[in-house]
Amino acid sequence: MKMSWFAYLLLIIVIITLIDYSYRRIMADRYAIATQYLDINYPIQFNHTLKLATYNIAHGRGYKLHQRNWKGGDKQQKIQRLQSIGKLLSQQGADIVVLNEVDISAFWSHHINQAEVIAKAGGYPYVATQKDLDIVTPFAKLQIGNAILSRYPIESVQLKRFPPHSYTEALLAGNHDSMIATLRLNQQKKLKLWAIHLEYREEKTRLNAAELILQEQKTSKEDMIIAGDFNSQPNESTQHKTAISELMHSGYYKYFPKNKSQETLTFPTEYPHETLDWILFPKHMRLIQGKILSARYSDHLSVFVALHSP
Repeated sequence: MKMSWFAYLLLIIVIITLIDYSYRRIMADRYAIATQYLDINYPIQFNHTLKLATYNIAHGRGYKLHQRNWKGGDKQQKIQRLQSIGKLLSQQGADIVVLNEVDISAFWSHHINQAEVIAKAGGYPYVATQKDLDIVTPFAKLQIGNAILSRYPIESVQLKRFPPHSYTEALLAGNHDSMIATLRLNQQKKLKLWAIHLEYREEKTRLNAAELILQEQKTSKEDMIIAGDFNSQPNESTQHKTAISELMHSGYYKYFPKNKSQETLTFPTEYPHETLDWILFPKHMRLIQGKILSARYSDHLSVFVALHSP
C-alpha cells in the first residue's frame, strides 16, 4: 500500500523533530549555561557586606500549592508577578540572588525568560542561567532551571552535574544540576556562588549531591556560598542522614535559617511547616541579618541574609 502525501509529511516532521531533539540532548552541556549583561546602570561598591537572597519562584505561577505550571494567570499577569519579585528583592537590598524553578523558555509560561524579567525589574545587570530540564523541539521548548542575578560582575560560570535520580531521565530530559559562578567583588576579592536545587524525590540522591559539594569545597581557594532549594531538612539521627545535615555538620559552613521556628519556615507559603531553602556561607563570615520574606509570589518563601565578609 502506497503512503499518502499526508503520511509522508507526517513522517518527515517526526524525523526532523527527533533529529533536532537528539542533537540538543547530545549538546546539552554546551547549551546548559548562559550569561547575559543587561543595560542597567546600578553602580555598586563592595564594603565587606554581602547581601544575598534565594528564592524558588515556582515558575511564576503564584503561591497556591500543587498548582499546575500553566496556571497563575495570563502572560501579562505572570510578567507582573515576576516584576513584583524583582522589586521585592531589590527593596530588601539583595545584591546577589539565586533563583530556582525559573522558566528560561517554557510553553506554559509563554516562553518568557523569567530571570531576565526579574533582573530588569530589580536592577540586576548580570544574569546567569543554568538548565535542569532542557527539551527542545521545532514546535515547543521546555527549558527550566536555576538563575543567578548579580549587581557584581559575573566573571565566569561553571556547570556542575549532580548524580541523577534516574540516568535515563537525565539522558532524555535533564537532571537537578547546578552552577558555580565567580563574582568579582572588587579588584582584589572574588566570591564563588553555588546555585543549587536538589532533587525532591529521594534523600539518597540529595546525599550524593552533598558529597560532591563537600569534595568541591576542599579544593576551592575562594570563599564559597551555597544557596537554593535543598529539598532537605536537618535530622540529628545518625541512621537517617539528610543532605543539609551533612553540609551543616561538615565544619565548612555557617547557615541560615539557623533554628527551626515558625519565623524561619520556608515552605509552603500558606501555613509553612518545612524549611527547604538555605544559604550556607564560610565560617569566617558573620551573619549580620537573616530573615524570611513573607511575600505571596511563589509556593516558597524567600530567604535573605546580610553577611560581613572580612
